[in-house]
Amino acid sequence: MLRRNSSRIISGNIRQILPFIFLFWVAISPTFLHAKSEIDSLKQVFPSQNPLERFETMAKLIKKLRSSHPDEAAEYASQALALSRMLPYDSLTIRAYQYLGETTFKSGEIFRSIEYFEAGLTLAEKIKNAKYTAFLQNSLGIAYLNKGYYEKALRLLMSSLDYWNLNGGQPSKIIPISTNIASVYKKMKQYDQALSIYNQVLPIAEQTGNEYLICALNHNIGNLYLDLEDYEKALPFFRKALLIQNKPKYVVTTIGIYSNVGRLFTLERKLDSAFLYYEKSLHLAESIKSDYHIQSVYRGFGDLYMESGLFDKAIESYRKSLSGANQSQKIGAIADIQQEMAEAFRASGQFDSAFYYLKNHLQLRDTLYNEDLKRQIAEMNAIFSDKERDLEYKELQTQERFRRIQLIFSVISSILLILGLIALFIRFREKKIANTLLEGQKDAIATQNQLLKQSNSDLRQFAYVASHDLREPLRTIRSYLQLLRKRLGPQFPELGSEYVDFAIDGALRMDRLLRELLLYSRIGRENLPFEKVDLNEIVDTVRHNLGQQIEENEAIILADHLPVVEAQHMRMIQLFQNLISNSIKFRGVETPLIRISYEFKAQKHTITIKDNGIGIEAKFQEKVFTIFQRLHTQDEYEGTGIGLALCKRIVEQHGGEIWFESDAGFGTSFHITLSLDPAAQFSEQIKKQALL
Repeated sequence: MLRRNSSRIISGNIRQILPFIFLFWVAISPTFLHAKSEIDSLKQVFPSQNPLERFETMAKLIKKLRSSHPDEAAEYASQALALSRMLPYDSLTIRAYQYLGETTFKSGEIFRSIEYFEAGLTLAEKIKNAKYTAFLQNSLGIAYLNKGYYEKALRLLMSSLDYWNLNGGQPSKIIPISTNIASVYKKMKQYDQALSIYNQVLPIAEQTGNEYLICALNHNIGNLYLDLEDYEKALPFFRKALLIQNKPKYVVTTIGIYSNVGRLFTLERKLDSAFLYYEKSLHLAESIKSDYHIQSVYRGFGDLYMESGLFDKAIESYRKSLSGANQSQKIGAIADIQQEMAEAFRASGQFDSAFYYLKNHLQLRDTLYNEDLKRQIAEMNAIFSDKERDLEYKELQTQERFRRIQLIFSVISSILLILGLIALFIRFREKKIANTLLEGQKDAIATQNQLLKQSNSDLRQFAYVASHDLREPLRTIRSYLQLLRKRLGPQFPELGSEYVDFAIDGALRMDRLLRELLLYSRIGRENLPFEKVDLNEIVDTVRHNLGQQIEENEAIILADHLPVVEAQHMRMIQLFQNLISNSIKFRGVETPLIRISYEFKAQKHTITIKDNGIGIEAKFQEKVFTIFQRLHTQDEYEGTGIGLALCKRIVEQHGGEIWFESDAGFGTSFHITLSLDPAAQFSEQIKKQALL
């Protein structure tokens, strides 16, 4: 019954989609023919060009061929590498290695692609070209991800992301690399971390309007939910991707999305829908004559027919997929398809054929394992040989230095002996004089320290009393001025009303200044407890508190996973709120982008808040943490000049330090360290200050 129903459904679907297939082929044919014509014209022109022009033409051919014809693209990449070595430009050789790595990766030769990427990366690092280094770190990270070296892939991708974050934070670079990092977390089964990254970068991609990036992110999120077997959540993301990519210029990407939707419906056992999407994928793959995609789609058909119970059709589809894999010599794909064919023959009762394909599958898997093992051993031997040569070279350098030191030592040893005796005599006299002076000044220093301590206490008390008690008369002044304007109403002269507005505004600013001064004076005086504080919750609270400011400026706040620290909860809110509010207030022309990152080093928590605002000019950088220091007029930016002084005091109370790096016009990075035991660290700082 299942076979009859499945056959009826599939044959019905073929009739339904034939008109659609014809129309879609008509839609994409002009684009495909245009691309083919452009490729042919490039092939004709480059033999007559000079070497530099020929290299650039080869680069264009590689980019146009690497998705649909990776083997042909790899041939051009090899020619480009040979040509680059004849030219006096290391950057061309780096690009050629990049192209070779990309084309061999597309052909499934991952280890060869890693060799090319490594060679390009080594040369980029040698000539200290940070941009090419970041490009190759991303490519190499993807290759290592494909081979299962997740930690190494994550390290390379993070390093590439750091470069682009520090150099403008371009969404076109940040989003793909972040997506690759999410793919690593997905492979490591850390799905929450992967989904968190996708959810952070998808809104940024939507703001850029880049269709390719938006589609890729929706496609990847759909795949993630597909792996989690949450088909209901996966399907809307695939559909969003198709709405964008269902265009002639995105044929290759559309093939992959159709295949994944077909796989989703197969797993849900919605076999008629699955067949429809696999048919769409197959006709697109055949339209661009991509052997790789054709064999992949036939493999999907095989899985579909297996679910339908049509084992003969499944075997036929797997044979076509196997034929394509054999032509492209993709050993890994051949091994997987043979295993699936063995299962199809077993299900149909053809046990001899099942045994034959299962045996071939196991032999190929052994071959792949041995080749991987040999490559890894060769890589380790190469690394070991390099390290051995480095050690020998360093040993020779050490011996040479030692011989030179011996020669010099024999000349200056007598001089050093005489100078040492003279220094000892002088030190003895100075120490004797210093001891005499210290004895006489000891009591004076103790008295001075006591007076200084009392003075500091009096100053703090004065600041508290002044800021607290002066607010009452200010409120009275403001209230009576407002009452005066209300009572007189229309009788009040226009100029007088303007003066009253100035007075009220001045009273409000003074009240705010006194309020912040009161807050500043309380730090260190109030005995707030140190407790476990989750900085992720602190950032969420600040986002809520600054909701209106964030919304008005369309600010974007990206935060790493932050630690739980020993701190005063209220002070942490004040610290983060001041710094994030400043980043939004002192924005540049671009949309405010604030990145909060974290690392643990030297037994301290280090948090960085980086923005893309107007930055701080060098001449002002020594003043920013001084109380009442303002770098702008009240008309330009409102404020009291206490905020950063308050931040400095909070951080020091937590046994840490605060500093910043900035270039005018290119944003500012504030760095904060927090002690593991802030109460003890702060007490130690107080003792040191008392001794000074």
